[in-house]
Amino acid sequence: MTFSMKQFIVALLMPGVLTSPVFAEPEATEATQAELNLDTPLGVVADDPKGHEVLNKHMPELMTDPRWPQAKNMSLNQLKQFTGPLIPQDVVDAVGEDLADLNK
Repeated sequence: MTFSMKQFIVALLMPGVLTSPVFAEPEATEATQAELNLDTPLGVVADDPKGHEVLNKHMPELMTDPRWPQAKNMSLNQLKQFTGPLIPQDVVDAVGEDLADLNK
């Protein structure tokens, strides 16, 4: 059985569908905050106050760049692969070290 886009949208608009736990944002807890690393999406890192400080310390232009809305869905490791030498490896390493320090 296949659904058309119209049927899909109608199904999403049914009462309770979008408020289902499946669509809920995960609650920020100490456990999720402790998992900040180079594989964490940059938006998640930036939403954490200490992670935000780390990004601003090493990459102050990152969150003001007009491409931030797309970049925030990637981890720093993914962004590094995408941008190549535009992000120096020593910057990536320094961010990784500071994020690891937050987990201690």
